[in-house]
Amino acid sequence: MRRAILSAVALGILASAACKESGDDGGVGVGADSVPPEFNPPGTADEVFAENELNIFRLTMAPADWQSIISDSRGDQWRRGALQWKNHVLRDVAIRPHGEWTRVAGNRKMSVVLKFDEFVPGRLFKGLRKLRLDGLSADASMMRDRLSYGLFRPRMAAPRVAHGRLFVNGEYRGLYMAEESVDEVMVQSRFGSELGDLYRIRSSAPDPYAFVTGNAGDYVPFPWEPKNDIRAPDPSRVIVLVQALAANPSAAPSVCDMDALMTYLAVEAAISDSDG
Repeated sequence: MRRAILSAVALGILASAACKESGDDGGVGVGADSVPPEFNPPGTADEVFAENELNIFRLTMAPADWQSIISDSRGDQWRRGALQWKNHVLRDVAIRPHGEWTRVAGNRKMSVVLKFDEFVPGRLFKGLRKLRLDGLSADASMMRDRLSYGLFRPRMAAPRVAHGRLFVNGEYRGLYMAEESVDEVMVQSRFGSELGDLYRIRSSAPDPYAFVTGNAGDYVPFPWEPKNDIRAPDPSRVIVLVQALAANPSAAPSVCDMDALMTYLAVEAAISDSDG
C-alpha cells in the first residue's frame, strides 16, 4: 500500500511537470530591461515548499554567464541574475553552479544555488538566504531525495524540498527540485538560536573523521568546509570531536547528541543512501 501511494505521488508530480511544456515561454526575455521592477512581498518559505504545488522558477541572466555555469568555467564565482517566482521579482540575485558528483562541465541540467543577499545585503526571499535548485541529473526517478527528506523531517531538522520547472532566459531547462539550504537561517528557524558552527564535509576526503593532528589546518577548510555566513568558525571543536572518536569512542556522548546521531544513521540505512 505504501509503495502504491508513493508511486501515485511521483506520477502525479511528474505528470504536472510534463504538461504544457511547449506553451510556456518562461515569462521573460534575456536583457535586464525585460525584467519587471523588483517586487518581493513578505511571506514564508512554506509557500515555496508547498507539497501540492509545482513551482515555476524563471531566471534571467547574461547568456555568457549562464553558459559559464553549464561549462563550469568560473568555479564558485557568483553570477548576477534575476529571479521570477509567482508574483515575486528579485533582481541582483547571485547564482553559481552547485553539487559535487553531478557538477560536470557540459551537464545541461547543472544544479545551481541562488543567494539573495550577496549583492543586496540583508535581503531574503520568503525568509530564505539561499535556495538550491537540484537538476536531479543522477536520479532517473526524480523523486528519491524528496521521499528521503520526507522520512527525515518527522525525526530531525532536515531541509524542505519541492519540485519546480526551471526556465533560463525563456528556455525550459527541465524539472528541478528546490531544496532549502542548510545555513544559519535554517538553524535559527528550527532551533530558535544559533547553535554553533556549520560545516560541509567534502566527500572527496578519504576519512574526514580520522584524527590526524592537533593542527586545525589539517581539517579546516578541507575536508571540513565552513558554511557560516555571519561569523568565523571555531575549528578547535572539530579537533575535539575527531580526537574523541579516534582515541576514546566511549566519550562520544560528551561530544555528540547520540540519539540524533543514531536516528540519522538509521534513516540513512533505511533509504540506502549511497551519497555519503
